[in-house]
Amino acid sequence: MMRDMQRRKKILMVSCQHWLSPIQVGDHLLARQFLAAGWQVGFISDPVTPFHLVKGFELKPRLKNYLSGGVRGNGGDLWGYVPGGLVMPYNVSFLKNRWVHSFWQNLTFPNLIRQVRKNGFAEVDVLYFRTSKQAFWLDKIKSNVSVFRVADNDSGFFDYNDEVRRREQALVQRADLTVYTSKPLEDYVTRLNPRDTLYLPNGVEFDFFSAPTNKPSEYKEFSGPIAVHVGSVLPERFDFELVDLLTVKFPEVQFVFVGPDEALRRRLHQRPNLHLLGPRPYELISGYMQHADVGLILLDIEKNPVLVNSTNPLKLYQYLASGLPVVSMAWDVLTDLAPPTCLAKNRDEFARYLGHVLSERCFDPAELMAYAKKFDWQSQFNHLCSRIEMISEKKRVNEDASGF
Repeated sequence: MMRDMQRRKKILMVSCQHWLSPIQVGDHLLARQFLAAGWQVGFISDPVTPFHLVKGFELKPRLKNYLSGGVRGNGGDLWGYVPGGLVMPYNVSFLKNRWVHSFWQNLTFPNLIRQVRKNGFAEVDVLYFRTSKQAFWLDKIKSNVSVFRVADNDSGFFDYNDEVRRREQALVQRADLTVYTSKPLEDYVTRLNPRDTLYLPNGVEFDFFSAPTNKPSEYKEFSGPIAVHVGSVLPERFDFELVDLLTVKFPEVQFVFVGPDEALRRRLHQRPNLHLLGPRPYELISGYMQHADVGLILLDIEKNPVLVNSTNPLKLYQYLASGLPVVSMAWDVLTDLAPPTCLAKNRDEFARYLGHVLSERCFDPAELMAYAKKFDWQSQFNHLCSRIEMISEKKRVNEDASGF
């Protein structure tokens, strides 16, 4: 009752992914923490455009969201919206030019800025960005504190170009706080000349992933051990060759992939022990981890060292919180974190570690879960909120001192 009588805090979050995407990234997981703390959350994704009719990825759910004016949840405290427009910035042809980057929001129908204001987010306590494509919000709505979260070295993605770099730097220099998720990203962020920074590694919803769940129906049809990969497959950093090697070397192991699988279907050789299940609702994915025998992290550091060396993978913490042993390629972030995980220097060593984990059952689930618990999102959220409050208080003091 007291919470309803007080002014509710609001945050507008700008993400590349839409709210109901099967790929739930750090933006979604932080949004859930804000909701649990009593905030009202607006969650805006990249727009859907006519060009998505060609690409097709997640077209149907995004169109449904757009046509319905967004989704509501959490007792009305959440509004998740996919804008609709004629164009959006992309690293091809005329879509990468400065005009599109600057004015694409003016070609949204209904107008994106009016939609956000209409839904109660004309003034917010926090304005949060994961992408610089929507940096215009700094000039379109009133916010007390602005936060830019750098989750990857985006220069390693296909969609990165000089205009993206220019806008990323401009956003970092205007945002009150730039958050980065791995130690190697510190240098990347520092070179963009931020006003203030915070190291905030990825985390895990520990209670969700550690709570026992039923075995997925698909697993009941398999014989032999199960090696699972849950999450996105980005061609810029995924090791397709390693998967082909493993499926041949371990014919008795069922290799299961849960998540968008378009790239996998194009790039992998189809084999009897390769199972591409496609996306599953987020609330079900812990079961695919808990009832597997090993979790796989399949990034190709040789193909894209810039991107991979800055990656702090969410699935590492999710696997471990589920009590699932993990085999991964080694790179800087994981070496520094030193998790109770097999970290391979090359594909042959990866295969040896996989065979060892499956034959020896050498990891104690309790030890794995204890490590993951240290990275619970609640702790990360509290750290972020403390810094936001410090910035907000500093602004109040400066305003009082200036007489405004």
